[in-house]
Amino acid sequence: MIPMNGTDLSTKDILTLDFSALALIVAISSAVFNSWMQRRTMWTSVRSQLTSIVQDLIAAQESFSELQTNTSGASDSSGTRSIALNHKLTSLARQACELDRMAPKVAFDVELIAIANALGTSGDVESAETYHRRAIERAQNSYYQSINRSLFAGFLFERYRYEEGRDAYRQALAVLPCDTDDNKAANVMTYRSWLASEARHFPVPNKQFDSCRAAATKLIESIKSDAMRMGWLNQFDAEWPASPV
Repeated sequence: MIPMNGTDLSTKDILTLDFSALALIVAISSAVFNSWMQRRTMWTSVRSQLTSIVQDLIAAQESFSELQTNTSGASDSSGTRSIALNHKLTSLARQACELDRMAPKVAFDVELIAIANALGTSGDVESAETYHRRAIERAQNSYYQSINRSLFAGFLFERYRYEEGRDAYRQALAVLPCDTDDNKAANVMTYRSWLASEARHFPVPNKQFDSCRAAATKLIESIKSDAMRMGWLNQFDAEWPASPV
């Protein structure tokens, strides 16, 4: 036996120590497992609640946008409904934000965009911008990052931050290399959004608009697929006829 403080440990003592150590290891492992299960349960719960709330949020945003579009003149009924929908959007957005704070990595980028849109509509511009930027960071690939950057650019235009918006559109275009027809078509969509933003805020044609349209046309003409190329050219001509030279 190995002496300890002048006393020999018996076989019984050693077994007791071994069992105590084993019990401690089991207790620690159990605590770690229970903690993991609690986090997973919370993650699942937050994921389910966030999915439901974001769906309601998107529906409320659509209703609000339709009301704003279809209301030709101010009226008491439309004004009351607009206030109610805005209040609903704000409430849903705050619920979504709270769930996001509980589990920051649960939300998909598309859900972050939906939250950003609702926050922007309700007037919380600073938080809306934060969620737009997070959506860009959370994009799963270059295609979705390009889309999210383009949506952020539109958001900036609506806040009269035109140069920042143009830079954001340029960044969206830079994400996808123009090495396939599909990527080219995706970038054409970005140009289309950019042109729409310019047209909503400035009289067209103008130098900036014409430059953007010319770059889009050049990209379209590089598409190898005849059907895709002609389809986009016809669409651009229908939406924004080329300025006379």
